[in-house]
Amino acid sequence: MSIGPSVVAYLRECCAAGLYGIVNNILACSAVMVVGALIFVLGIDLVKEAVWDTRHRVNRMEYITIWAITIGMTVFDFVIGLLLGIILASMFFVIQNSRRKPIRAVFSGASAKSTVRRPHPQREFLQAVGKQTLVMKLQGFLFFGTITKVEEEIRKLLDLAAWESNPIRFLIVDFALVPGLDFSSAEAFVRLQRLLSQKDVLLILCGANPDGLVGRALQAVDLWADQEGTRVEVFDGLNSALEWCENAYLTAYYASTAMARRENTAAHGVDFPKVAKPPFAMSDAFHGSPRRSHVTAAGVSNLPDGGVPSSANHLAPVSGEHKLGSSKAHHGHSGGGSSLTLKQPLPILLQTFSEYFDDPSQNPHDFFYHIVPYLAPVHAKAGETIWERDEMADALYLIESGCLRATYEYEDHCELIQETMVAGTVAGELTMLSASKRNATVVAERDSKLWKLDQQGLEKMEKERPEIARRFIKIVLKVANEEADVLFNHLVAVLS
Repeated sequence: MSIGPSVVAYLRECCAAGLYGIVNNILACSAVMVVGALIFVLGIDLVKEAVWDTRHRVNRMEYITIWAITIGMTVFDFVIGLLLGIILASMFFVIQNSRRKPIRAVFSGASAKSTVRRPHPQREFLQAVGKQTLVMKLQGFLFFGTITKVEEEIRKLLDLAAWESNPIRFLIVDFALVPGLDFSSAEAFVRLQRLLSQKDVLLILCGANPDGLVGRALQAVDLWADQEGTRVEVFDGLNSALEWCENAYLTAYYASTAMARRENTAAHGVDFPKVAKPPFAMSDAFHGSPRRSHVTAAGVSNLPDGGVPSSANHLAPVSGEHKLGSSKAHHGHSGGGSSLTLKQPLPILLQTFSEYFDDPSQNPHDFFYHIVPYLAPVHAKAGETIWERDEMADALYLIESGCLRATYEYEDHCELIQETMVAGTVAGELTMLSASKRNATVVAERDSKLWKLDQQGLEKMEKERPEIARRFIKIVLKVANEEADVLFNHLVAVLS
């Protein structure tokens, strides 16, 4: 019996279908196994990378978070593990940032000074009363986890034991390194301001941009200078805040001495930037106050007779004519009890340099009288440029009245440094003596009267009176060294 062609064709088709199914099943199983093996290998590698390799590379909190995510994804679900990790990461972030110090530095006004160039007696006075000013520099983002440390530190300052040993009058809080703060931190500063007000301590805020995160947060809780009834002062930078505090001390003391003598402070030649509304007064109502007594004692020790240097206390005002009672005239004339009328620039020479005169064998009036012929008067209007940066220095200037402002600009510094020079100081001395280029641009802030000693005058003095010129240069260098120390202290305070 023979098999037909149709049967053969049918058998062939069955064999082909069977082989195709077998091959298809083999290939299907192989694909699942390969993919599963790949996933298994990748999973092991990821677990090793996340759990084993990070053992000694991350801190304990981060390692706990990794294990929590791994267990959550394995036991529950991928989404559950992810949410668990987010929650733990947020908790650990708060804990870690709460451990950071929000207070970068704390120092007193005795070490942190403004860049205002003041006469030597005023500088000594501010050095003595500077411990009543406290500067607190903050850093980092302030929130409920870090503001508690700031509160604790300020409460320690107002504690009875600390207050009796060192009572403060101004508390300057610098926000220059604070990118922002939350509502709880702003409310904490409101509580601190009320606490400070009970001790008659003025809160001063600086370094906070009014339109920035810090400024808006403080304004939201009504803690700003323009808020009615808020005893707070706000300044753009630490230097401005320190300058205002220094002027407040001087204004209060000079006002009290003028009131005691029934005279105006201008009658003693005291020319300095005054505070329009002094935050405190040296009135009899505060008799017995440790802070008032400290300011009074510092003023009596360092600002005798209204701030005129001790060697020139018997001189009258700094500007105008002055009379000196002496048994011997300084012009070579003698006469018992004669009175000489001394005109500028001798009084301003005495006020500026007499504190640095260290020759006990000679009267300072006799010495500085020989320098008078080499000085020339200069009147500068407000806004007038005295010299530009990078100009060759040709003179130094004694400031009889008015105020000058120097602007220092450095290529690798993002902010300009400004220095105010008040009456009774000298300007441009270091670059003039070294015959170098000016390192700042100086402009008259208000109408000023100056006395100029140029290079030609100095050379003439060196030829005609070499010993006087040598000693005068030495005195000027002492002044320049002291001014450099003040600027250095300010930079340390700002950059610390």
